[in-house]
Amino acid sequence: MERIKRGEMRAEQYRRKKQKKLVLRLSTLFMILAAIFVIIFAFIKKSRTYESYRLSRKAEWNMTTDTSYLPYKSGLLKFNRDGAEAISQNGQTLWNVTYNMKDPIADVSGSYAIIADRGGKQFCIIDGSGTTNRIEVLNNITYIDIAQQGVAAVMMSNVGKDYVELYSMNSISGETALANGETSVLTDGFPLDLAISKDGKKLITSYMRLVEDSLENWVTFYNFGEVGKSMFDHIAGNYKQGEALAPQIEFLTNDIVLVCRNDGFLLYTMQEIPKARAIVTIEEKIEHIVWSDSYICVVLKNTSNDGKHRVQLYNFNGKKQLDIIMNDDFERILLSGEDIVFYSRLSCVIYTIHGKEKFRGNFERNVEQIYPINNEDEYLLIGDGTMDLMKLIEAKN
Repeated sequence: MERIKRGEMRAEQYRRKKQKKLVLRLSTLFMILAAIFVIIFAFIKKSRTYESYRLSRKAEWNMTTDTSYLPYKSGLLKFNRDGAEAISQNGQTLWNVTYNMKDPIADVSGSYAIIADRGGKQFCIIDGSGTTNRIEVLNNITYIDIAQQGVAAVMMSNVGKDYVELYSMNSISGETALANGETSVLTDGFPLDLAISKDGKKLITSYMRLVEDSLENWVTFYNFGEVGKSMFDHIAGNYKQGEALAPQIEFLTNDIVLVCRNDGFLLYTMQEIPKARAIVTIEEKIEHIVWSDSYICVVLKNTSNDGKHRVQLYNFNGKKQLDIIMNDDFERILLSGEDIVFYSRLSCVIYTIHGKEKFRGNFERNVEQIYPINNEDEYLLIGDGTMDLMKLIEAKN
Protein backbone atom coordinates (compact mmCIF):
# COMPACT_ATOMS: atom_id res chain seq x y z
CA MET A 1 0.00 0.00 0.00
CA GLU A 2 2.85 2.33 0.93
CA ARG A 3 4.56 1.63 -2.41
CA ILE A 4 1.37 2.57 -4.27
CA LYS A 5 1.21 5.90 -2.42
CA ARG A 6 4.84 6.66 -3.14
CA GLY A 7 4.26 5.82 -6.80
CA GLU A 8 1.25 8.11 -6.95
CA MET A 9 3.27 10.91 -5.33
CA ARG A 10 6.08 10.48 -7.86
CA ALA A 11 3.53 10.50 -10.69
CA GLU A 12 1.95 13.67 -9.32
CA GLN A 13 5.37 15.35 -9.01
CA TYR A 14 6.22 14.33 -12.57
CA ARG A 15 2.91 15.73 -13.82
CA ARG A 16 3.44 19.05 -12.01
CA LYS A 17 6.99 19.26 -13.33
CA LYS A 18 5.73 18.81 -16.90
CA GLN A 19 3.09 21.46 -16.32
CA LYS A 20 5.71 23.92 -15.08
CA LYS A 21 7.87 23.28 -18.14
CA LEU A 22 4.86 23.76 -20.41
CA VAL A 23 3.90 27.01 -18.68
CA LEU A 24 7.52 28.23 -18.90
CA ARG A 25 7.70 27.39 -22.61
CA LEU A 26 4.38 29.09 -23.31
CA SER A 27 5.45 32.16 -21.31
CA THR A 28 8.72 32.34 -23.23
CA LEU A 29 6.89 31.96 -26.53
CA PHE A 30 4.41 34.68 -25.54
CA MET A 31 7.25 37.06 -24.62
CA ILE A 32 9.01 36.38 -27.94
CA LEU A 33 5.79 37.01 -29.90
CA ALA A 34 5.10 40.17 -27.89
CA ALA A 35 8.63 41.45 -28.59
CA ILE A 36 8.22 40.68 -32.31
CA PHE A 37 4.88 42.52 -32.31
CA VAL A 38 6.43 45.56 -30.62
CA ILE A 39 9.30 45.60 -33.14
CA ILE A 40 6.91 45.29 -36.09
CA PHE A 41 4.63 48.01 -34.68
CA ALA A 42 7.59 50.33 -34.06
CA PHE A 43 8.90 49.69 -37.59
CA ILE A 44 5.49 50.44 -39.11
CA LYS A 45 5.19 53.60 -36.99
CA LYS A 46 8.66 54.80 -37.99
CA SER A 47 7.92 54.08 -41.65
CA ARG A 48 4.75 56.17 -41.80
CA THR A 49 4.78 59.17 -44.10
CA TYR A 50 2.17 61.92 -44.36
CA GLU A 51 1.03 63.77 -47.45
CA SER A 52 -1.33 66.47 -46.15
CA TYR A 53 -2.98 67.84 -43.02
CA ARG A 54 -6.19 69.29 -41.66
CA LEU A 55 -6.55 72.17 -39.22
CA SER A 56 -8.97 72.79 -36.39
CA ARG A 57 -9.09 76.21 -34.71
CA LYS A 58 -8.46 76.06 -30.95
CA ALA A 59 -8.01 79.68 -29.87
CA GLU A 60 -7.83 83.27 -31.06
CA TRP A 61 -6.49 86.40 -29.39
CA ASN A 62 -5.68 90.00 -30.18
CA MET A 63 -2.37 90.06 -32.01
CA THR A 64 0.48 92.17 -30.57
CA THR A 65 3.92 92.48 -32.11
CA ASP A 66 5.76 91.78 -28.86
CA THR A 67 4.00 88.50 -27.97
CA SER A 68 6.28 85.47 -27.42
CA TYR A 69 5.45 81.80 -26.87
CA LEU A 70 6.80 78.77 -25.02
CA PRO A 71 5.48 75.21 -24.80
CA TYR A 72 3.76 74.72 -21.43
CA LYS A 73 2.30 71.42 -20.22
CA SER A 74 0.43 70.12 -23.29
CA GLY A 75 -0.35 73.63 -24.56
CA LEU A 76 1.53 76.90 -24.56
CA LEU A 77 2.45 79.99 -22.57
CA LYS A 78 2.07 83.31 -24.36
CA PHE A 79 3.47 86.45 -22.80
CA ASN A 80 4.14 90.11 -23.60
CA ARG A 81 4.72 93.39 -21.78
CA ASP A 82 1.28 93.44 -20.15
CA GLY A 83 0.87 89.87 -18.93
CA ALA A 84 0.98 86.14 -19.55
CA GLU A 85 -1.60 83.46 -20.28
CA ALA A 86 -1.33 79.67 -20.16
CA ILE A 87 -3.51 77.92 -22.75
CA SER A 88 -4.29 74.20 -23.01
CA GLN A 89 -4.06 72.36 -26.34
CA ASN A 90 -7.87 72.62 -26.54
CA GLY A 91 -7.71 76.41 -26.36
CA GLN A 92 -8.87 76.78 -22.76
CA THR A 93 -7.23 79.36 -20.51
CA LEU A 94 -5.49 77.62 -17.61
CA TRP A 95 -4.47 80.87 -15.89
CA ASN A 96 -3.50 84.42 -16.67
CA VAL A 97 -1.32 86.96 -14.90
CA THR A 98 -1.03 90.72 -15.44
CA TYR A 99 2.10 92.82 -14.91
CA ASN A 100 3.99 95.71 -16.48
CA MET A 101 7.41 94.81 -17.93
CA LYS A 102 9.50 96.54 -20.57
CA ASP A 103 11.35 93.46 -21.85
CA PRO A 104 9.77 90.22 -20.54
CA ILE A 105 11.67 86.94 -20.74
CA ALA A 106 10.35 83.58 -19.57
CA ASP A 107 11.22 79.98 -18.83
CA VAL A 108 9.07 76.94 -18.01
CA SER A 109 9.72 73.58 -16.38
CA GLY A 110 7.00 71.11 -15.53
CA SER A 111 3.99 73.10 -14.29
CA TYR A 112 6.07 76.10 -13.18
CA ALA A 113 6.91 79.25 -15.10
CA ILE A 114 9.07 82.29 -14.42
CA ILE A 115 8.63 85.63 -16.19
CA ALA A 116 11.12 88.43 -15.59
CA ASP A 117 11.75 91.96 -16.80
CA ARG A 118 15.15 91.79 -18.47
CA GLY A 119 17.10 94.88 -17.44
CA GLY A 120 14.49 95.54 -14.76
CA LYS A 121 14.10 94.40 -11.16
CA GLN A 122 10.93 92.30 -11.00
CA PHE A 123 9.96 88.73 -11.81
CA CYS A 124 7.06 86.33 -11.20
CA ILE A 125 7.10 82.64 -10.27
CA ILE A 126 3.82 80.98 -11.30
CA ASP A 127 2.64 77.46 -10.44
CA GLY A 128 0.28 75.20 -12.40
CA SER A 129 -2.86 76.72 -10.88
CA GLY A 130 -1.83 80.30 -11.62
CA THR A 131 -0.74 81.17 -8.08
CA THR A 132 1.86 83.91 -8.49
CA ASN A 133 4.75 85.06 -6.34
CA ARG A 134 5.91 88.53 -7.40
CA ILE A 135 9.43 89.39 -6.30
CA GLU A 136 11.39 92.64 -6.49
CA VAL A 137 15.19 92.49 -6.49
CA LEU A 138 17.87 95.14 -6.04
CA ASN A 139 19.80 94.63 -9.28
CA ASN A 140 19.08 94.39 -13.01
CA ILE A 141 17.96 90.95 -14.22
CA THR A 142 19.96 89.40 -17.08
CA TYR A 143 19.23 85.62 -17.15
CA ILE A 144 16.65 83.30 -15.58
CA ASP A 145 15.94 79.58 -15.31
CA ILE A 146 13.44 77.53 -13.30
CA ALA A 147 13.41 73.98 -11.91
CA GLN A 148 10.53 71.53 -12.05
CA GLN A 149 9.56 72.11 -8.41
CA GLY A 150 9.57 75.91 -8.70
CA VAL A 151 13.05 76.96 -7.57
CA ALA A 152 14.12 79.86 -9.80
CA ALA A 153 17.69 80.91 -10.61
CA VAL A 154 18.04 84.62 -11.34
CA MET A 155 21.22 86.29 -12.57
CA MET A 156 21.55 90.06 -12.07
CA SER A 157 24.16 92.72 -12.73
CA ASN A 158 25.06 96.14 -11.32
CA VAL A 159 28.18 98.33 -11.64
CA GLY A 160 30.80 95.74 -12.57
CA LYS A 161 29.35 92.93 -10.47
CA ASP A 162 27.02 90.03 -11.18
CA TYR A 163 24.80 88.14 -8.76
CA VAL A 164 23.13 84.73 -8.90
CA GLU A 165 20.29 84.10 -6.47
CA LEU A 166 17.78 81.27 -5.97
CA TYR A 167 14.13 81.89 -5.09
CA SER A 168 11.00 79.79 -4.54
CA MET A 169 7.23 80.27 -4.28
CA ASN A 170 7.77 81.03 -0.59
CA SER A 171 10.42 83.73 -1.11
CA ILE A 172 9.52 87.29 -0.14
CA SER A 173 10.79 90.50 -1.74
CA GLY A 174 13.57 92.12 0.24
CA GLU A 175 14.38 89.01 2.25
CA THR A 176 17.42 86.72 1.90
CA ALA A 177 17.31 84.39 -1.12
CA LEU A 178 17.54 80.61 -0.77
CA ALA A 179 21.13 80.87 -1.99
CA ASN A 180 23.26 83.57 -3.54
CA GLY A 181 26.63 84.27 -5.08
CA GLU A 182 28.57 87.28 -6.32
CA THR A 183 31.16 87.68 -9.10
CA SER A 184 33.24 90.55 -10.41
CA VAL A 185 33.61 91.50 -14.07
CA LEU A 186 37.32 92.24 -13.51
CA THR A 187 38.19 88.83 -12.04
CA ASP A 188 35.41 86.50 -13.24
CA GLY A 189 34.35 88.06 -16.55
CA PHE A 190 30.97 88.54 -18.21
CA PRO A 191 28.14 86.00 -17.75
CA LEU A 192 26.84 84.21 -20.85
CA ASP A 193 24.22 81.83 -19.45
CA LEU A 194 23.04 79.86 -16.43
CA ALA A 195 21.00 76.71 -15.85
CA ILE A 196 19.43 75.02 -12.83
CA SER A 197 18.89 71.27 -12.37
CA LYS A 198 15.45 69.65 -12.40
CA ASP A 199 15.44 69.30 -8.60
CA GLY A 200 16.69 72.84 -8.03
CA LYS A 201 19.79 71.74 -6.10
CA LYS A 202 22.50 72.19 -8.73
CA LEU A 203 23.45 75.17 -10.86
CA ILE A 204 25.88 75.90 -13.70
CA THR A 205 27.10 79.22 -15.08
CA SER A 206 29.14 80.20 -18.13
CA TYR A 207 31.45 83.22 -18.00
CA MET A 208 33.74 84.86 -20.56
CA ARG A 209 36.71 86.92 -19.45
CA LEU A 210 39.67 88.69 -21.03
CA VAL A 211 43.09 87.44 -19.95
CA GLU A 212 46.19 89.04 -21.49
CA ASP A 213 44.40 90.09 -24.68
CA SER A 214 42.80 86.67 -25.19
CA LEU A 215 39.35 85.37 -24.29
CA GLU A 216 38.73 82.56 -21.82
CA ASN A 217 35.45 80.81 -21.14
CA TRP A 218 34.82 79.14 -17.76
CA VAL A 219 31.92 76.90 -16.79
CA THR A 220 31.29 76.62 -13.04
CA PHE A 221 29.23 73.95 -11.30
CA TYR A 222 27.47 74.63 -7.98
CA ASN A 223 25.94 72.14 -5.55
CA PHE A 224 23.33 73.50 -3.11
CA GLY A 225 22.37 70.09 -1.69
CA GLU A 226 23.73 68.40 1.42
CA VAL A 227 27.04 67.49 -0.25
CA GLY A 228 27.54 71.07 -1.42
CA LYS A 229 27.38 72.48 2.11
CA SER A 230 30.98 71.41 2.71
CA MET A 231 32.25 73.01 -0.53
CA PHE A 232 33.70 76.51 -0.67
CA ASP A 233 30.94 78.79 -2.01
CA HIS A 234 29.13 75.55 -3.01
CA ILE A 235 31.49 75.25 -6.02
CA ALA A 236 31.65 71.60 -7.14
CA GLY A 237 33.83 72.21 -10.19
CA ASN A 238 35.26 74.92 -12.45
CA TYR A 239 36.30 74.09 -16.02
CA LYS A 240 38.19 76.24 -18.50
CA GLN A 241 36.82 76.04 -22.05
CA GLY A 242 39.81 77.80 -23.60
CA GLU A 243 38.98 80.32 -26.30
CA ALA A 244 35.88 78.38 -27.37
CA LEU A 245 32.76 80.25 -26.27
CA ALA A 246 30.00 78.41 -24.38
CA PRO A 247 26.95 80.65 -24.88
CA GLN A 248 24.41 77.93 -23.98
CA ILE A 249 24.32 75.49 -21.07
CA GLU A 250 21.52 73.15 -20.01
CA PHE A 251 20.62 70.32 -17.65
CA LEU A 252 19.41 67.65 -20.09
CA THR A 253 18.40 65.50 -17.13
CA ASN A 254 18.86 66.12 -13.44
CA ASP A 255 22.40 64.68 -13.68
CA ILE A 256 23.53 65.25 -17.29
CA VAL A 257 24.77 68.69 -18.35
CA LEU A 258 25.16 69.99 -21.90
CA VAL A 259 27.68 72.74 -22.64
CA CYS A 260 27.20 74.13 -26.16
CA ARG A 261 30.31 75.69 -27.69
CA ASN A 262 31.10 77.31 -31.00
CA ASP A 263 33.27 74.30 -31.89
CA GLY A 264 30.97 71.49 -30.71
CA PHE A 265 29.63 70.52 -27.31
CA LEU A 266 30.61 68.87 -24.04
CA LEU A 267 28.61 66.55 -21.81
CA TYR A 268 29.12 66.23 -18.07
CA THR A 269 27.63 63.90 -15.49
CA MET A 270 26.85 65.62 -12.21
CA GLN A 271 25.19 63.61 -9.49
CA GLU A 272 27.09 65.60 -6.88
CA ILE A 273 30.45 66.48 -8.48
CA PRO A 274 30.81 67.07 -12.27
CA LYS A 275 32.67 64.51 -14.35
CA ALA A 276 33.44 64.69 -18.07
CA ARG A 277 31.11 62.41 -20.04
CA ALA A 278 31.86 63.21 -23.69
CA ILE A 279 33.57 65.80 -25.87
CA VAL A 280 32.30 66.32 -29.41
CA THR A 281 34.44 68.59 -31.58
CA ILE A 282 33.02 69.86 -34.87
CA GLU A 283 35.09 71.62 -37.53
CA GLU A 284 32.24 72.92 -39.70
CA LYS A 285 30.31 76.09 -38.84
CA ILE A 286 27.54 75.32 -36.34
CA GLU A 287 24.22 76.95 -37.24
CA HIS A 288 21.98 75.47 -34.52
CA ILE A 289 22.15 73.19 -31.49
CA VAL A 290 18.86 71.97 -30.02
CA TRP A 291 18.02 69.13 -27.66
CA SER A 292 15.17 66.97 -26.38
CA ASP A 293 14.71 64.46 -23.56
CA SER A 294 16.85 61.92 -25.46
CA TYR A 295 18.95 63.54 -28.19
CA ILE A 296 21.08 66.50 -29.22
CA CYS A 297 20.68 67.82 -32.77
CA VAL A 298 23.42 69.86 -34.44
CA VAL A 299 22.81 71.65 -37.75
CA LEU A 300 25.95 72.57 -39.68
CA LYS A 301 26.57 74.68 -42.74
CA ASN A 302 27.39 72.16 -45.43
CA THR A 303 30.52 73.00 -47.39
CA SER A 304 30.02 70.47 -50.18
CA ASN A 305 27.83 70.91 -53.24
CA ASP A 306 25.18 68.31 -52.38
CA GLY A 307 23.11 70.36 -49.92
CA LYS A 308 22.87 73.49 -47.78
CA HIS A 309 22.92 71.90 -44.32
CA ARG A 310 24.27 68.85 -42.56
CA VAL A 311 22.04 67.50 -39.77
CA GLN A 312 23.65 65.39 -37.07
CA LEU A 313 21.98 63.67 -34.13
CA TYR A 314 23.78 62.53 -30.96
CA ASN A 315 22.69 60.58 -27.89
CA PHE A 316 23.52 61.65 -24.34
CA ASN A 317 26.77 59.67 -24.47
CA GLY A 318 28.00 61.82 -27.35
CA LYS A 319 27.58 59.01 -29.91
CA LYS A 320 26.47 60.08 -33.37
CA GLN A 321 23.13 58.52 -34.33
CA LEU A 322 22.39 60.34 -37.60
CA ASP A 323 24.22 62.33 -40.27
CA ILE A 324 22.20 63.54 -43.26
CA ILE A 325 22.30 66.30 -45.86
CA MET A 326 19.38 68.73 -46.11
CA ASN A 327 18.72 71.29 -48.82
CA ASP A 328 15.73 73.17 -47.34
CA ASP A 329 15.78 76.72 -46.03
CA PHE A 330 14.27 77.18 -42.57
CA GLU A 331 14.08 79.74 -39.76
CA ARG A 332 13.44 77.51 -36.75
CA ILE A 333 14.14 73.97 -35.64
CA LEU A 334 12.79 71.86 -32.80
CA LEU A 335 13.53 68.35 -31.58
CA SER A 336 10.76 66.40 -29.85
CA GLY A 337 10.22 62.67 -29.42
CA GLU A 338 11.17 61.12 -32.77
CA ASP A 339 10.63 64.33 -34.76
CA ILE A 340 13.14 66.84 -36.10
CA VAL A 341 10.98 69.74 -37.29
CA PHE A 342 12.36 72.44 -39.59
CA TYR A 343 10.03 75.28 -40.40
CA SER A 344 9.64 78.82 -41.65
CA ARG A 345 6.56 81.00 -41.62
CA LEU A 346 4.98 79.35 -44.64
CA SER A 347 6.55 75.90 -44.89
CA CYS A 348 7.58 72.89 -42.86
CA VAL A 349 9.55 69.66 -43.28
CA ILE A 350 9.68 66.95 -40.63
CA TYR A 351 12.30 64.20 -40.42
CA THR A 352 12.35 61.25 -38.06
CA ILE A 353 15.36 60.71 -35.82
CA HIS A 354 16.26 57.89 -38.25
CA GLY A 355 16.63 60.36 -41.15
CA LYS A 356 13.40 59.51 -42.99
CA GLU A 357 11.34 62.40 -44.35
CA LYS A 358 8.01 62.18 -42.55
CA PHE A 359 6.14 65.22 -43.86
CA ARG A 360 6.61 68.19 -46.17
CA GLY A 361 4.03 70.93 -46.61
CA ASN A 362 3.15 74.59 -46.96
CA PHE A 363 0.97 76.81 -44.77
CA GLU A 364 -1.70 79.27 -45.88
CA ARG A 365 -0.86 81.75 -43.12
CA ASN A 366 2.17 82.79 -41.11
CA VAL A 367 3.31 80.27 -38.51
CA GLU A 368 5.57 81.55 -35.74
CA GLN A 369 5.82 78.43 -33.59
CA ILE A 370 5.15 74.69 -33.94
CA TYR A 371 4.74 72.43 -30.90
CA PRO A 372 4.30 68.63 -31.15
CA ILE A 373 1.35 67.28 -29.15
CA ASN A 374 1.48 63.48 -29.27
CA ASN A 375 4.94 62.98 -30.83
CA GLU A 376 3.27 61.27 -33.77
CA ASP A 377 0.85 63.21 -35.98
CA GLU A 378 -0.55 66.22 -34.07
CA TYR A 379 1.02 69.66 -33.75
CA LEU A 380 -0.01 73.09 -32.48
CA LEU A 381 0.51 75.91 -34.99
CA ILE A 382 0.88 79.38 -33.47
CA GLY A 383 0.73 82.56 -35.54
CA ASP A 384 -1.34 85.57 -36.62
CA GLY A 385 -3.13 85.61 -33.27
CA THR A 386 -4.48 82.05 -33.54
CA MET A 387 -3.72 78.57 -32.29
CA ASP A 388 -4.63 75.67 -34.58
CA LEU A 389 -4.28 71.94 -34.15
CA MET A 390 -2.64 70.38 -37.23
CA LYS A 391 -3.49 66.70 -37.77
CA LEU A 392 -1.30 64.98 -40.35
CA ILE A 393 -2.99 62.73 -42.90
CA GLU A 394 -1.12 59.53 -43.71
CA ALA A 395 0.02 58.97 -47.27
CA LYS A 396 -1.81 56.26 -49.23
CA ASN A 397 0.41 53.51 -50.56
